[in-house]
Amino acid sequence: MVDALAALSDDRARLLLTPARLRHLGLNRTGAASVPMPVIDLDRVGNLALRKDGRIDAPVGPVSWLDEAAIELAQLSLVLPAVLAIPLVSPFSTLQGLLSATAEDILAYRSRNIEDLRIVSRAPVPLEGAPTSEFVVFRGGEGLRDQVAIVVGRPDVSKPVTVRLHSACLTGDLFGSLKCDCGDQLRETVRFMAEHEGGILLYLDQEGRGNGTVALTLAV
Repeated sequence: MVDALAALSDDRARLLLTPARLRHLGLNRTGAASVPMPVIDLDRVGNLALRKDGRIDAPVGPVSWLDEAAIELAQLSLVLPAVLAIPLVSPFSTLQGLLSATAEDILAYRSRNIEDLRIVSRAPVPLEGAPTSEFVVFRGGEGLRDQVAIVVGRPDVSKPVTVRLHSACLTGDLFGSLKCDCGDQLRETVRFMAEHEGGILLYLDQEGRGNGTVALTLAV
């Protein structure tokens, strides 16, 4: 497949890197960037996209709105932190099983699907340090993944309410990973809310860094 794509790309392939990955590579960037890849070298892709000791090996350039759409598609598919973008200059009917989507549809996906979000269940779940807590589960929206709002205590919704957005972190929240403090932040937030008139913790199934568990384990 790589050889087939390379033959169609006219040496204009590029690797798109997220800001988080660029910082890991030693570049302090607030936005995504692209690295030219005239020869599609899988070892080089792995070095730039995944390896813990990877370092940038070429000047980076800006990304186009099509690149932004490609990054958004990868994020929705949970396959960040990098995307190999290949402009096709020849008909690609020879590539079997190829799916296509317009940049407009990709970039509009989140806003369209947020309207489908709905509550599917709710139940009291006593937590350590916050015995009066309720889990409210939402379904629909982006990726059709369940999202949870944890109502801690009895917050007065007629006034401003303490809210925290917490991206799910399997290694930190559940296993107590020493490489992050996600679990400590999560439990401290619940305790703080319980002691200060309650609050709402939005536990989002999105893995905040955009790496995904597979990419994380490959990079360790």
